[in-house]
Amino acid sequence: MEEIVIILVALSAVLGTLIGHILARTQASNYQLNHLNAIYGSQPRKPDVVAIIDKSTRTWGIFWWRKGHRPDLISAQLARTYLRGVDFHRALLSNADLTDAMLSECNLSGCDMADARLINANLIAADLSEANLSEASLMNAYLSRANLSYAHLFNARLENAHLVHTNLSNANLGRADLRNANLANANLSDANLYAADLTGANLCGANLTGAYLTSTRLSKANLSGIANLRSAADLTGADLTGANLSGANLSEAYLSSTNLSGANLSGVVDLTGADLTGADLSGTDLTGARLVGADLSGANLSEANLSGADLSHANLYGTRLAEAKMANATLSGASLTGADLGGANLTGANLSEATLLHANLKSADLTGANLTNTWLVNADLTEANLNGANLRGNNLSGSDLSHANLAYADLTDTWLVNANLTGAIVTDAQLSQVHTRAGAIMPGGSIPPVEPNGKP
Repeated sequence: MEEIVIILVALSAVLGTLIGHILARTQASNYQLNHLNAIYGSQPRKPDVVAIIDKSTRTWGIFWWRKGHRPDLISAQLARTYLRGVDFHRALLSNADLTDAMLSECNLSGCDMADARLINANLIAADLSEANLSEASLMNAYLSRANLSYAHLFNARLENAHLVHTNLSNANLGRADLRNANLANANLSDANLYAADLTGANLCGANLTGAYLTSTRLSKANLSGIANLRSAADLTGADLTGANLSGANLSEAYLSSTNLSGANLSGVVDLTGADLTGADLSGTDLTGARLVGADLSGANLSEANLSGADLSHANLYGTRLAEAKMANATLSGASLTGADLGGANLTGANLSEATLLHANLKSADLTGANLTNTWLVNADLTEANLNGANLRGNNLSGSDLSHANLAYADLTDTWLVNANLTGAIVTDAQLSQVHTRAGAIMPGGSIPPVEPNGKP
């Protein structure tokens, strides 16, 4: 008859003998005795743990040990045990099986739980600060409101884990598997997430201040409304494909070579001063985003939606913006030298005082755009639509404007030295306002003569 097996830990041989009597009276099974030996060894010694196991209902246990001793529960079989609120401080639980265990509100601070199995375990509000959980299995574990600050979770498996409002500050999550984990409102400040996999994870409202996210996979993750992903957060080489970053604050973040293709960065995302050199933002939704002073040199923004975005004074040297939607975007003072804007929609955009040397604007739509005092030297504007654009003081020297539409454009004080306007739609009245067009090829193919004062 299996009723209750009591394993008592004591300080004397007398209590050890008493344990033997209790085990005999309750007809303990060989499995249970082997389990006892597995924890404490087959040789008699002073055990320092008390366990109560009730198999008549559901396995559960209560543990305690002598003060000042580090409990040795290495490889312990504790699956489905009820251990709520137990003090396991600094216990040795490496390779222990705690599958489906009830560990809520437990003190597991400083524990060695490397390679432990905590699948489906309930660790709600547990203290795991400074615990070693490297290589541990925490799939589907409940860790909401738990304290994992300074915990070691290197290469840990946390797929589908519940980490809502969890404290992971300064935790080491390098190469951890957090796919589809729920980290809503979690504190990940100063956490190490190097090469961690957060594909499909929910990070809505999480705090990633100072987090190290180099090479982190965040594909299709939800980072909307994320708090404080700034202060030089490092996302170098991270994978944010299709991620939801709407409303996120990424100012001054390092996003060099980051993959943000198809990501949602709408809702006035703050990327002020961010480093996005070489980043892949193709097809990304950046509607209304703030990219003031951001470094996007060499980045891929082809087919991205930048409507209403603020890119003033941004570095877009050699940036790919082909077919990008940039209606009403602000690019004043921006550097777009060598940028590819072929087929881009720049209707109503503000490009005043921007630099577009050798830029490709072939077939771009610049209807009503502000290009005052802009440098478009040697730019390709073939078949571009500049209807009603403001080109006052613009320098288009050496640019190709063949078959461009300049109807109603303001060309006052524009420089057209050696420009090509073959087949362009432009009136003589407009050309009369030009500052100089020496060597320019006119719409009809003629080259205006140069007057003695140097002005054609």
